[in-house]
Amino acid sequence: MPIGPMPMASDGTIENKLGIQISWIPPASGLTYKLYRTDNAYAPYSNAAPLATVSNVSTFDDKKAVAGKEYYYWITVCTGPSGTCGQLLLSDKGIRRFPAPGGIKVTQGMYDDKIKITWNKIDLATRYTIRRELVRTPELGSMIVYDANTTFTSSTNSFEDSNAISVENTNGILLTFNYTVTAFNDYIGGDTSAWVSGYTSRYPKITDFKIENEERDGKNETIYPNVTLSFTATKFPNQYRASESSSFSRVNFGPTEPGNRYKFPLSTSGGIKKIYLQVKNSSGKTSKSESRTITFIVPPKITSMSLVQDRSNPTIVTVNHVVLNDPTNYKVSEKENFNDVREPSLYSKTTPITYRLSPGNGTKRVYFQTYNRAGSSNKLYKEITLNVR
Repeated sequence: MPIGPMPMASDGTIENKLGIQISWIPPASGLTYKLYRTDNAYAPYSNAAPLATVSNVSTFDDKKAVAGKEYYYWITVCTGPSGTCGQLLLSDKGIRRFPAPGGIKVTQGMYDDKIKITWNKIDLATRYTIRRELVRTPELGSMIVYDANTTFTSSTNSFEDSNAISVENTNGILLTFNYTVTAFNDYIGGDTSAWVSGYTSRYPKITDFKIENEERDGKNETIYPNVTLSFTATKFPNQYRASESSSFSRVNFGPTEPGNRYKFPLSTSGGIKKIYLQVKNSSGKTSKSESRTITFIVPPKITSMSLVQDRSNPTIVTVNHVVLNDPTNYKVSEKENFNDVREPSLYSKTTPITYRLSPGNGTKRVYFQTYNRAGSSNKLYKEITLNVR
């Protein structure tokens, strides 16, 4: 019998579905061939297992070969399908390329700062190449988008593209990307998957929000009716709104300005003010609201006053009163201009305010006024009769 022809096995150059293609030059027409295969590079041909018997052909597709694995092939010439065959002498090495990864999923708006790509794992693959290309949306027009198209590598069947947000920020526009995945090992690559698109969250997110007082002293309080709001946010907001109401009742969005610093008028009553902020971008997506607080200090206001004499010492009176807006000091005097009081006394909600009446019986008029950093309160007085025997 003649020596079998030299097999020529494909080395991953044909698509996966064809397996490994073995071809040969027939020494004559009408011959039968028996093909043998082994995956052991060091095994002698005598250990090769029969693979197939074919007649009157010069090619065979080994579709049972495992992708990414090297195989060795021999061919022998036989007298017929069940006849005598020649020796196994000449061999060639072949490998089947990997199929395109299946089950590809790409997140669409799930994450603020990345796009996650996952796919089905392929046996014997040790790494995967992920190709990213820009999707040209109508919003882009003819704009040049820098650093959009690139390639990544992953050793697992998932990849998080955190570079996508950097590309968006560099170019100043929301982008959509297409991704493909290809499997590899040290021997061979594979077919490339179909494109699947993904993008980061379209919703803006307020990442920093500050309230600055007019004093610019860094304190979280103010005596002025206007404060400055400043903020930073992702996803290129072009509108904002701010309100002391969490529902933003009757407050519309207005255009943002470079630097994102805005005057905000506080409501007239004093106390702790909570200011809510929301932003919107050109995609019509609105952020979650963020809030910050500042204490608005307004002058105190006395709403009532009365005098109560001490039973054991009628010259001592207690100044009962109701005062709003957190006074820090006070004055009490029988003189309307308080010119007999050098310095105001410290005010305490828990310490009664007492006053010693001037000597001599008769009607006494006692004036009372409070103060804080924002100014002085209204001035009230009450009269009381002193009759000491």
